[in-house]
Amino acid sequence: MAGLKEPPICPNVIISGQRWKIEVVPPWDERGTMGDCCSRRRRIRISADQSSDSAVDTLFHELLHAVCVAHGGSAVSDGDGEERLVYVLAPGIIELFTANPWLLKIIEHMAAKRKAAANGR
Repeated sequence: MAGLKEPPICPNVIISGQRWKIEVVPPWDERGTMGDCCSRRRRIRISADQSSDSAVDTLFHELLHAVCVAHGGSAVSDGDGEERLVYVLAPGIIELFTANPWLLKIIEHMAAKRKAAANGR
């Protein structure tokens, strides 16, 4: 879907205390790449030329690459091990939270506690 509008994607995400930029952009390569993760620029690009479901999957896929980098992994393929891992994990995590929305409530509760602690409450 050209000009992806749904779901709304926040332009930034915090990963291990660092702000990463998320951009929804026109397709940029002839191979049909749906997204990419640039650790040097702390930027994730998501192609606007995909369905909403595909965009969510791509977003989680690229976020997992960013998490790997932030926790000592590599944005450069390690014999495709990382790529295979995020390929499996991204749709699995989406399915996990879709089938179990109560898990999101636990995460929201944890986020609220962390925010309160950071604000000295």
